[in-house]
Amino acid sequence: MLAPSMQALVAEHKDVRFAKIVPGKDLVTGTLGVQKEITTIKRPEGSVPSATTGAEVIFQGYAQEAKSSMSESPSSVEQQELALWELCSLLFDPVGLTCQIYKLDMPQHLIAKYTPQLQLDAFKAFWAKQVATMVDDGLKRAKTAEEKALLLLTKNDVAGACDVLVAAKDFRLATLVAQLPGSQTTRGMMKGQIEAWRKRRDWSEMSDAVRALYCILAGELCVVLGQTGAAEDRVAEFCISDKFGLSWQQSLALRVYFGGHAMLQDAINAYCADLKADERESHPAPFWVQEMEHAHFEDEDTAMGLLRLFAKVAPVSELFEPVIVSSSSVNSKLAWQFASTLQARKLVTLSDESMAKLTLEYATELEAASELVESAWVLLHLKNSAVRQQAVTRLLERNAGKITDPHIEGGNFDRLVNELQVPRSMVFAAKALYAQTTDDLYAQAYWLLQAAHFEEAHDVLCTSVGPQAVIEQDYAALANLVPQFPRRKPAGWEQGGQVYSEFVRLVTMRSAERYGDEGEKVLRLLKRSLAGIEGRQGRETPIEQRVAVIEMKRYAEELGRELSADSGMRGADAKKMDASSYGLGSRMLGDYRRALGVVA
Repeated sequence: MLAPSMQALVAEHKDVRFAKIVPGKDLVTGTLGVQKEITTIKRPEGSVPSATTGAEVIFQGYAQEAKSSMSESPSSVEQQELALWELCSLLFDPVGLTCQIYKLDMPQHLIAKYTPQLQLDAFKAFWAKQVATMVDDGLKRAKTAEEKALLLLTKNDVAGACDVLVAAKDFRLATLVAQLPGSQTTRGMMKGQIEAWRKRRDWSEMSDAVRALYCILAGELCVVLGQTGAAEDRVAEFCISDKFGLSWQQSLALRVYFGGHAMLQDAINAYCADLKADERESHPAPFWVQEMEHAHFEDEDTAMGLLRLFAKVAPVSELFEPVIVSSSSVNSKLAWQFASTLQARKLVTLSDESMAKLTLEYATELEAASELVESAWVLLHLKNSAVRQQAVTRLLERNAGKITDPHIEGGNFDRLVNELQVPRSMVFAAKALYAQTTDDLYAQAYWLLQAAHFEEAHDVLCTSVGPQAVIEQDYAALANLVPQFPRRKPAGWEQGGQVYSEFVRLVTMRSAERYGDEGEKVLRLLKRSLAGIEGRQGRETPIEQRVAVIEMKRYAEELGRELSADSGMRGADAKKMDASSYGLGSRMLGDYRRALGVVA
């Protein structure tokens, strides 16, 4: 979904408009928490962690969570998600659990023996609830008692259909309907009766709804045959679902309830066969498609995809198309969860490329919704370690400004490194990059040190933090940063970091120490280091670094003269030297630029 984010740029002939993605409201729901509970996170040596959905997936847990978290006035998307998780549970969870949910009375030791019948009975109860609203809507438009009876049969309300027919004084048809679902024998007898009516030319004397009811009694649930002959005897054939505006759910329901199938798979196969053979059969369009579009919409509803998966009758790639599953091309949550859980249960097999594409799409949506931790968690499911490493690194870098500091308990930093086991160094490196973009050079060096990127931290110290501290005479940050370098110093420390280390140590000493033996020792080291760094500088050296060296050299010379002039110099004189004799500061930087021949 796109929404305008800025005013249009108006040109002579075209307007340029900007838009941004508006994240879905239900990208993070309770069912994601259910999946986290069965997800294993492992951290291979030298790599980012990897996440794997456990094979012990129980879909009923997803269904319960989806039901408990529904709003008071649930949207069609919420209702669809709940129905899909319940359908997954019915089709793929252990049958013993299904018996408990649908209160099917069966001794434990007989469950395995009667599994197909139990699944069929549970599906009948479940499907009746799914079509109930559709039936109620159809009843408002039905004109005859027979039409109403047919609609009631699509939710397996045989008693209701009989009541309607009795009220219309159609006792014969009511008596026959009362015998549904019937048996193979009764269905065969009704087929013979229909054939006799057609031969005697009685078939055309009945209304379309009556003929449809007799065909249902005969187990003929797709096409009602016509009759040829004289004009007064002719009647056209029709498709039941097409003629009476039945949804695909209602059409499938007729096969399940009255098709005489012993297993749910057989009823699904029968519907799929009719769907393929007769284009008039109700197409299982996605739940969000408007009625007028059904006839020309090729994609199928996700529930139909799950049924095909269960019956093993066709590919099920549409199960993982976000726009089909959730009605939105920028809400991949449910499609991604289906892909993850069904693969974990070994019910489907997706290529690594397809799964990676879906994972990246969902993670991007979560990132757009400012769900940083959840986005990282999803990315951990990428199988390719190199792709996973790059994806998580880029995610952290793009959102480094939103990462909390480590000391904040329960912040996203804490969740990233503890809950997801993301290496601390990766998070610190991202924060260092963000500090660089905001010109917070001290923070950049600090986070680089935390990330153990000592060479890079040393470069920032020598090129930015150190010179800036010297010129501005602000030593607190420098004094805090230098001791954090490890005992084993990075390459070039003697001509770089060591200079600032000795200088800040000398400047921050107490006067008594500075003018004592310790001060003289550090001063000798500083002069030696400054001589080495001066020899390596040239005109290509940045002006700030050259100014800093000049400042440190001036201070060293002043201090050296003081130490050699009068060994008794202490207290007020020393403070006076500190305050006035040392440092030209930032106000003198322009003079230095001119003195060195640099145009300010």
